[in-house]
Amino acid sequence: MVTNYYSALPVPYFTKYHVREQSARALLQPIAASLGELARRTKHYVERLSLDPGADQALTAANEAIATARAEIERLMNAAPPAGAAE
Repeated sequence: MVTNYYSALPVPYFTKYHVREQSARALLQPIAASLGELARRTKHYVERLSLDPGADQALTAANEAIATARAEIERLMNAAPPAGAAE
């Protein structure tokens, strides 16, 4: 098993790097976008690649799990107040 050298290092203490408070909506948007990319990738694999027996079912299940996660992230984004709004 190959271990990433940096993942084995202890996490150093860092101060917060934003002076202003960040909104959940702003921070969740790139997460939703990444999940969208993962969903497109898993769908592409199922549709376009020769797969081992059963791999298509596993990738389809992974795609469904990603879609569920993305829907939940989008629900949280829509429920979050816009940036700069008083919470």
